[in-house]
Amino acid sequence: MKHKALQYTLLFLCFLSCARQPQKSSEGFVVEVPEWYNTDSLRAEYLYSEGVKVAALAEDRTEALPYFEKVLEIDSLHAPSHYQIGDMVLDDDPERALRHGAIVYAADSTNVDYLGFFGYALVSNRELQKARTVYERLVKLEPHNVYNYQMLASLYRANNMPYMALSLLDSAEYKLGRRVDILEQKLNLLYSLNLYDRAIVELEKEVGNHPRKVEYKTMLGYLYMQTEQDSLAESSFHSALALSPQDKNGLLGLATLYKQKGLEEEFLQTLKTLFLSDELMPYEAVEIFEADVIEDKEFMRRNFFTINSLINSLYLKYPDDVGVERCYGKHLIASGEVERGLDVFKKIVRDYNYYPDEDLYMVLGGEDYLGRKDSVMHYLDLSIQHHPNNSEPLVRKAYELLSVGNKESEAEAQKLFKKALKLAKNPEDKSDIYGVLANLELNPDKAAKLWEKALKNNPNNAMALNNWAYMLVDSPKQLSRALEMSTKACVLEPTNPTYLDTKAWILFLMGNIEEAKRIMRQAISLDSEGDSTLLLHYGDILAAEGDSFMAEIYYKRALEAGEDRELIEAKIEALKQ
Repeated sequence: MKHKALQYTLLFLCFLSCARQPQKSSEGFVVEVPEWYNTDSLRAEYLYSEGVKVAALAEDRTEALPYFEKVLEIDSLHAPSHYQIGDMVLDDDPERALRHGAIVYAADSTNVDYLGFFGYALVSNRELQKARTVYERLVKLEPHNVYNYQMLASLYRANNMPYMALSLLDSAEYKLGRRVDILEQKLNLLYSLNLYDRAIVELEKEVGNHPRKVEYKTMLGYLYMQTEQDSLAESSFHSALALSPQDKNGLLGLATLYKQKGLEEEFLQTLKTLFLSDELMPYEAVEIFEADVIEDKEFMRRNFFTINSLINSLYLKYPDDVGVERCYGKHLIASGEVERGLDVFKKIVRDYNYYPDEDLYMVLGGEDYLGRKDSVMHYLDLSIQHHPNNSEPLVRKAYELLSVGNKESEAEAQKLFKKALKLAKNPEDKSDIYGVLANLELNPDKAAKLWEKALKNNPNNAMALNNWAYMLVDSPKQLSRALEMSTKACVLEPTNPTYLDTKAWILFLMGNIEEAKRIMRQAISLDSEGDSTLLLHYGDILAAEGDSFMAEIYYKRALEAGEDRELIEAKIEALKQ
């Protein structure tokens, strides 16, 4: 931004060299004004000049603020002081800057410096429509200032007037000639409007004028891809890479093109070159590897050796980058080398002090998969030891103890859950823990209080809603309340077969057999595990409806799924009677 006021007042400095230096004291701002400045206007001019001098010489321009504020005490409409103050405070206090900008604009709406400052202050305060009007005036007053065209084009776009922005940039190019800054803004706009053909024409012209401009060739390649001109896109990317073999954008564009065309070997070889490029940051390589390589298991199987070479190259280049280490570990596990993959994750866990996050859980999952329960507990104990104020490892260890399935481990798990409850900071985490404790509680009244606390911390805890509702089915007076909670759980998780089973069973107990049957059919269709309880409940519903033949079939399926034999045989016998 220009500072004509500053340039103007600097002319006074050579005449003021003999003036006394301004002074400040702990009581506040103090400046001695020579006696011959005997009028307000002269005193204001003197203070303003001193302020400009301080602003020009001080390391921090804001040291000059008291001078300009003193000027405003003498003349509250002194536009140059408002301008200086506004310019100084714009970054830290845009609202204050805007107030000063409005005053200078009112003082002289033809001063392009004042006008430019006012417009920028409006933009900083998100008053974009007013800012647009100001920059439209600036473009007329300064038709050769490219910055004003760019700002106005951006404001047109922000005000949902993209074609006005495009027309303005065309006008700027006509008046000022072809400029890189105008061209890039225009290309961005054309791309956002899906005007790819026109963008291609613009870029082809620019490539012709600057045949060694790598970024233009790369951009042209991407545009050819958008218009499905694959051969031209490939040629454009190769042309860019001939000039700069490690150009990140060119390699990424070529890799994307190969992937779209299903050329897997070419895609991976291009990725390998890209990963070795010094222009590519490690986190970018990790994002590409996770999104485009490791997610597709069939793709990995088909290209195992090439991918193995790819990730090994990346790991050798960045052996200490945690993101690359994770990718390497995941690749090893996916390729069947579980022990080596786990060793990588164990190293990360050690380096990060056994923090309970994705890496620790990868180790725990791997050790559990290999049947090494002692190792699982070992890593959990280390995590608890290193992070005594974190509830996560306590909860995880409690779940591991529950999986053991005996009373001693269950009692120990309850203690850990209660300890974790005191450490949990997130209401959702507290709700989950209360829910688990309620499931473990044998006393119905105590369990109800725990469910209540679970839902108080998180009213949308679907598991708590479902389990509490299921606990209430034995109390006929509570069935309406149970149905209300069960229905909410099903709304929150409409494809959960267990929650649908609960709702169907409550409806069955309430006598609504037809609706219960419909929902239970849906639950069974969604259940991929073959839950014996769902099959048993559906058999009971069919039996109540009078369909003994189908009821017997589902009773037998429940038996095969692990339901109690004596119970099933009694139900089948009852059907025959």
